[in-house]
Order: sequence, then structure tokens, then C-alpha cells
Amino acid sequence: MVGGRRRGVARFAGTLVLALGVVLLGLPALTGTAHAESRCKIVGGDWICTGGGPGGPGGPHGPGGPGNPGPAPKQPYDTYATPACMVNGPPPGDPNAMCMNAAQACKTRGEKGIMMRYYVQWKQNGPWELVRTGCSGATDPNQPPPPVTPQQVERWLVNGWLPGANVGVSPGNGHTLLNFPTIFYANQAVDYDADRYVPDGSGRTIHVHADATGFMWRWGDGSALTHTDKPGKRYADSVPEDEYVTHRFETPGRYLVHVDVQWTGWFEVPGEGRQNFGPATVTRGRSAPVTVLEKQDVLSR
Repeated sequence: MVGGRRRGVARFAGTLVLALGVVLLGLPALTGTAHAESRCKIVGGDWICTGGGPGGPGGPHGPGGPGNPGPAPKQPYDTYATPACMVNGPPPGDPNAMCMNAAQACKTRGEKGIMMRYYVQWKQNGPWELVRTGCSGATDPNQPPPPVTPQQVERWLVNGWLPGANVGVSPGNGHTLLNFPTIFYANQAVDYDADRYVPDGSGRTIHVHADATGFMWRWGDGSALTHTDKPGKRYADSVPEDEYVTHRFETPGRYLVHVDVQWTGWFEVPGEGRQNFGPATVTRGRSAPVTVLEKQDVLSR
């Protein structure tokens, strides 16, 4: 299967420079839909963004502008590139698929590379902004594309490639009793093996294998986080007791239980050899609502 991200500050070397279609020596401007007049370039390995449209960094109504005093952001929190196909978009959940339009558009225009959409995220968990659509690829056709790093692969896995961390609960109606050992489980696959396009416009594919090796349970009742090396299982007579993940709620009420999943594994790009990565933690996914009731004794004749 071929198809197709975000922690840390946005410090980029050659890999992400090419991923954004920017030539380090030329330092062309990024222009986009919202910040049509913004100017971003790389200085000392950092993204430096100045100027801007009405809402852009340094613009009249943007952060640091005349109508909104304060320090202007100097660099995006994160960036992302994906082939310019109808089904593709920013993370999370971008399929990063390749299509005939993206593959042939640059050739039709007499340019090299793949037609890509480039996105910028100005702050953590903020919205993604489309800043450019254009052909990607190195300026020197004889220059090989930059190597893929474990940090890049972890980002792509966390922000779209790996499944969300969904919580299941037994009993299935989500109702349980006070101080009763309620059963929870990570309702998802615990291994991942797939081919993906490298989202830098180079047209390369990457093979990724990952295993879920840690589960961090947040119970929603203020109790300490519980770390397990197993996903848990739904109740069945044939399941040994030590395979269950349970929690006792000490106060009646309604709670949301969430699990974060840690993944470790390896990836391989043809011609670059195999590299290990991890742990990469997936925090997105569905929580399980739980209603905790207090047992009441009823006397009858």
C-alpha cells in the first residue's frame, strides 16, 4: 500500500529546505493565500518571517503590527508538504497520496519535481495555513535527495500515519460501580507495517514497521497516570486475569478515559538502509465515557 509530522521548534537543515521547495542560496519568498505579502527565509537554520498581509506577522492587524503591538513570531512552529492532490491536506489525517495531476503538472509547465502544497503552523496545535503551491525538487538534478531522519518519520507517524488511540470499556454501556475493577483496553491494532510516500516531493517511498510498546492511561478522575506494556482486552471467560487493564473509581460521577500509545520500530528508504525510531507517542483518538454509580442496598420483604 502506498499512500501518505510535529514536535520541537522549526529548525531546518537541508532536508526541510528542499521539502519546502526553497533554495538556500536563493532564499525565495513564500507567498500564500492568507499572508500574500509575507516573507519567510532561512537565516542561520531558522525560519525568519517578516512583513505580511493584514493578518500576517508584522502586518497592520497581525501580531507585532501597528494595530496589535507585541513581539512578532520569528519562525513557524512547524511546516508540512504534501502532493497537490484533491484528497490531500494538512495534518492530522493527511493521506499524503500521489495522483496523476501532482505527478504530471510540473512536467507540463516545463519544470522538474512534483506539484506540492506547503503549509505552515504558526503555533503548537494552531491551524495550518497554505502558504505556497509549487514544484518541488533539488535545483541540481544530479544531486540526490537528502536522507530521511528518524525525527521526521516519528512526526509523520504521530500526525497521521498511525491509528488513533481509541479506548474501549467493559461493560460496553460504560456504566460501572464505585470501587469496582472496571476493564479498559486500547481498541486498535498494535502493529503497523506499510509503504508510504516521503512527503517532501521527491517521489520516494518509505517502508515503516512499528509496534505499540507502551500505553499511558489517563483516568479522568485526578488519579495518577497508569503505564502498561499491554493494550488490555475486553472481558471474555477465556482471557487470563493478568491480560486485563483495570481501574477503580473512588468517587461517583462521569469521567473520560484516554490512552496515549507509544510506538517503536524501524523504517527503510531504498538505498539508505534501515534505521530505528521511537518511542513516538500518539495522543489523538477517542476517549471512553464512564459513568460511576454508587451501589445501593434495597431491603424488601
